[in-house]
Amino acid sequence: MKLFFVLIVISFSTIFSQSISRNSSSSAFANLIVPLSISSTFGSLDYGEIILTKTKFQRNIPPQSGKLFVINGHPGRGVTIMFNSITLSNTGVSSSPIGNITTIPFSPKVVQENNSNVKNGQTINLVNNGKAGELKLWVGGIISIEPNQASGLYSGNFTITVSY
Repeated sequence: MKLFFVLIVISFSTIFSQSISRNSSSSAFANLIVPLSISSTFGSLDYGEIILTKTKFQRNIPPQSGKLFVINGHPGRGVTIMFNSITLSNTGVSSSPIGNITTIPFSPKVVQENNSNVKNGQTINLVNNGKAGELKLWVGGIISIEPNQASGLYSGNFTITVSY
């Protein structure tokens, strides 16, 4: 009887010593993309010397005669382009007796290399150039000069921001 009891205990301990386990799996992913960059490579937004008149007028730099920006990144990936109008000011006159600080509005016109207009906030896909994606943007624009605009050197910073 003792032997029978020992066999039962051994049998139960064998049954209960087996571990119960479950498993599950999931996939892991990583999408490696080419980093995004933008550089100002060619041209300028310099309106040169302008003779003041007693009437309001505008000066224009056509985009493809202006400043070239080159965007590089992942081929085929959409890039959102952001830019705004800016104000040029003659802050250099503040230390001279010439007059008051005044401003000139600059309204940019941005086009792609194929001359298609680009709107602020527009998303455009980068074209595969063999190594990476690329997009070329030309920037020109209009400045408006008032009848009694103060003389002086006017300047401001124009910025284009790109993001995936």
